[in-house]
Amino acid sequence: MSRKLKNGLLKVTFSHILANGTNSCWFKFKEASLQYLCYYWRSKEAFRYLKIYQKLENGQCGPKIGYITRDKAEVNF
Repeated sequence: MSRKLKNGLLKVTFSHILANGTNSCWFKFKEASLQYLCYYWRSKEAFRYLKIYQKLENGQCGPKIGYITRDKAEVNF
């Protein structure tokens, strides 16, 4: 069974430089399952890894609660 994540932030790192001049970018989500995030991001060619952060009530980035790599995924909260 996949864990449901709510109101979080993703910092996705790629193997190449993006248009913003870095190799990473941020995304926010309201609800997603760990299984879906793994399926979606691992299908991207240049994907390296992503970190999952808790989104605080004021919209700020909170503590890291998980990560996804090409071969492993873990959520701790």
